[in-house]
Amino acid sequence: MPLTRRLVVLACFTLLTHRLASAQTTSPATGFPQWGTFNRDAIDTVNVGNLNVHFEFPIFAKKGVGLDFYARLVHDNSALQINTVGTNSAWMPGNNIDWYVATPKAGYLNYTSTSTFCPGTQTSDVVYANFAFIDPQNTSHALFPVNASADTQGCIYGTSNSGRSQDGWYITFTAAPSPNRLSASVTDPTGNVYSFDQGNPGGVSTMTDPNGNQLTGAQGVITDTGGYPVLTGTYGLQTTTITYPGPTGNVSVVLNYTSFTQLSMNRQTVRIHPQPSRVASIRSRVPLVRLSRMTTRA
Repeated sequence: MPLTRRLVVLACFTLLTHRLASAQTTSPATGFPQWGTFNRDAIDTVNVGNLNVHFEFPIFAKKGVGLDFYARLVHDNSALQINTVGTNSAWMPGNNIDWYVATPKAGYLNYTSTSTFCPGTQTSDVVYANFAFIDPQNTSHALFPVNASADTQGCIYGTSNSGRSQDGWYITFTAAPSPNRLSASVTDPTGNVYSFDQGNPGGVSTMTDPNGNQLTGAQGVITDTGGYPVLTGTYGLQTTTITYPGPTGNVSVVLNYTSFTQLSMNRQTVRIHPQPSRVASIRSRVPLVRLSRMTTRA
């Protein structure tokens, strides 16, 4: 009887370990993934499990109506990650592998889209799946264990669907045809809602707290719930300028980047190409860069 109990416990532990490992297949390396062990210091935090170093340099912070605002220079040093979709795995650029300015409404939605046809017809359809929200600290919150999907025609999964991540984030999304669009919203465990523009669901357009206070981003400017600008971003390929209101006038922080276009790993050369910036999210998306200088101008 004792031997049988040991085998049952071992089988249960193996199953639990497999489920937890499966949940980590979508970009687990950066930020603060669930079940992680971290060694925290003043500006850097080391993930003891994978040795990713997460840096946060404060730029400024201010109290707000319901929603306090902050701007931080954030970086994770895990340049590449193993990304698994189904049974296929590949080395891919990590979440925000550059230096970028994070705010409370920063974050973006990762997903895949596949062109297909409705069953038994020639009606074109697009299927959206593999959803994960990347929060301002570069942590991935993927739907698990159910991989909810939606399609533009609604003939396979329906046009709307939703799901919950293992750490309590709730994602709801709607696909629409003509033209193919995806709208979505994400609710964090505290009740804050991140909304996405229907035409560009990748970056957060509005963050709303449970009391209705909002932070809104458009054209490189973030405004608070009173309609006052709290941060303005100007972006170039090698320079980012962040401007915020100070006690005696506007203050600008200038970030200068040095780019790298390739990385040698496991005797293979992986080439990383620049990606477009997400203006509404106040972030620069130039991959694999080194912050060469940060200056402040009052």
